[in-house]
Amino acid sequence: MRGLFASILLVALVYGRTLGFDFARTREERLAEAVGLVDLAGVWNGLFMDLSRLTDGIDGFAPLWRPTVNFAYLMAGWIGGGEAWGFRLVSMFVLVLIAWRARLMVGRNRGRALVLCIIVLHPMTSAAVVDISAMPSLLLALGSVLALTARGKRPFWWTLVALGAHEAAAIIPLIAIGFNRDGDGQARNEGRVRWPLLAVGGWWGMLGLLRVFDILSESAISVPNTESMRLAASNLWFYMGRLLMPMEPVFARSAPQFLEPWPALAWVSLLVVLLVVVRGGHPRKDPVGPGFAAGFCCVLLALLASGGLMSEVPGYGEGRLALPIVGLAWMLASRPSVRNATWVAVPMLLALSMMRVGVWANPVDLWSESHRAQPRDTMVSLEYGKRIQTSKPALAVGLFEQVLAAGPEG
Repeated sequence: MRGLFASILLVALVYGRTLGFDFARTREERLAEAVGLVDLAGVWNGLFMDLSRLTDGIDGFAPLWRPTVNFAYLMAGWIGGGEAWGFRLVSMFVLVLIAWRARLMVGRNRGRALVLCIIVLHPMTSAAVVDISAMPSLLLALGSVLALTARGKRPFWWTLVALGAHEAAAIIPLIAIGFNRDGDGQARNEGRVRWPLLAVGGWWGMLGLLRVFDILSESAISVPNTESMRLAASNLWFYMGRLLMPMEPVFARSAPQFLEPWPALAWVSLLVVLLVVVRGGHPRKDPVGPGFAAGFCCVLLALLASGGLMSEVPGYGEGRLALPIVGLAWMLASRPSVRNATWVAVPMLLALSMMRVGVWANPVDLWSESHRAQPRDTMVSLEYGKRIQTSKPALAVGLFEQVLAAGPEG
């Protein structure tokens, strides 16, 4: 229970003040209007809710069916009456569970506190917690961590929860292959892979049946195409930079663009790195926890899955780093020398996180900061323009003209 108490305290320290922050995006305001007056019975009736009907345009929600996300949004709206604090309270609760369960994968006195600190204090964690629109990625991380750390048949159910949050959860069985030892150093049986694999197969089968009976539309099911899979490795390396060097003061932007021949080179580089890490690892004398290779594969596979391998339109969002941050924490806690060196960076992570969270306090300042960093980004320009329509109408008109000039592909 000490670990759970420590998780609560650390999350409250870093994110407690966000309960007083307002919505950062206009789509979040429209979402809150739709779910803010729901009663407890309506929470269950809204599991098939199509979030894309609440918003439209380049800043709209995805039309994909994600019942876990719908449930979380509806519960948050019911708890807070549609106020922003209800949504962020749910996000903080989810982060507490992620940090608490992830630390248990490492042996006692082998870096559990470090795993907790990295997950909560990494500056990019704020993108998943404070940004209400990033709830799918945060819930994906929760379901994945619980599926990877649970015993018996429970990984089956937690994998379903993760799949209901984001289609990238289909990668959980592959990640589980490397998790052959628990936090006590005991070997884990093949159930750690078998049950998540059965859950993935059952989920896809259920989606097929729901589509056949016309309960779900074609747009509600994620079917990756050739282009999204081609760019998946490029997205991976782009977000890997955000994961390892979280210094750039950009809080939201449009999806990155990759010129030829980078997409092909990115795939080749990814396969080479995976081969080196998996085949080049040295056995640990006292194996406790997942280890460096398992944590690193968790990072790569999670980024690959959310970057286009399992989704037709991956879009942009630093919130997708929630699960890779957990993998990074497992990596850094795997060996004493790396673990001790990482503790030196914890104070810096705390300072960066506190600064990054603080920027979300005022939506106008948030989008102003993002616009200064990315003046040609259409998504940033659109959100910034919406926030200053009354205070700076001339500038807002110029921003809207920029968005219109970029067209639907901008």
